[in-house]
Amino acid sequence: MLKFIAVLLLTFLYASSYSQTKVPGSDTLKMILRNTFSTVKQNSVYRSKVDWVDLEYRVFDQIDSLNSYEGLVTRVSLIFKTIGDNHGALFLNGKRIGKNDSTPIIIREALKKPFKKRTPPVRTELLQNKFGYILLNGNRYGDNIRAIGQNIQDSLCKLNPAKLAGIIIDLRLNEGGSIYPLFTGLHQLIGNGTVGAFTDLNGNATGKWILKKGRYYQYNRIVASVKNKCNCSKDIKVAILLSQITASAGEDLAIAFKGRPNTIFIGEKTYGLTTANSTFQINGHLLAVAS
Repeated sequence: MLKFIAVLLLTFLYASSYSQTKVPGSDTLKMILRNTFSTVKQNSVYRSKVDWVDLEYRVFDQIDSLNSYEGLVTRVSLIFKTIGDNHGALFLNGKRIGKNDSTPIIIREALKKPFKKRTPPVRTELLQNKFGYILLNGNRYGDNIRAIGQNIQDSLCKLNPAKLAGIIIDLRLNEGGSIYPLFTGLHQLIGNGTVGAFTDLNGNATGKWILKKGRYYQYNRIVASVKNKCNCSKDIKVAILLSQITASAGEDLAIAFKGRPNTIFIGEKTYGLTTANSTFQINGHLLAVAS
């Protein structure tokens, strides 16, 4: 059964919690590879651009010799590299098997340090008695998304935004996750109406993202909501802080603020993962595919 996530987290800093410690046997490795290939072929947003006959030949060449974890990694990486999916991956034995670029991003120690011990998803401060600061970290598959969204909303409201001169939204450690808690938790700052959309490769909208008083709609149905606990001036100044590891849902939130009056962006070029993933269970492991 497909389980849809608005945007799956980028896990280049810590391993997936959906892992097994024992390396599967040869028959299981082959089954994982076959199921991964067929699922990607059916669901990838890039599927119409791929020569699947050629890719299938290369992936399954000498398949009888597949008897090691390293062999599976090589073949799965070939799938994602060939189709050009930077965001999708198979999570196996605590490892992310994806496109596997030869030139990985070099992350500064200051950005890696917080991930050595998991920090709370939300942190707030009042600066100079007039500026609110809210740090939004990424969230993981399996987290209580509704609770995180309400936590963000409650944290924002504790800052009493109606009396603030401005708010700083820190996304420098937000490497992704679900967009639901980010959009619902900050809905007063983003505003009501259409804030984004899914599109196909040609840019045709396939589903709008709509915010309305703390409710988040996709395909004309409510998929997330929070209890609205405070008011906020539409003209309040907002500063968005970005880093090289701001990715996926963190980038989507930043994009939603583009064009908003009295909003500035401070920081670096972000990671660049703005496709939407769907997730699947493959023989007990998690597969994410940009769809």
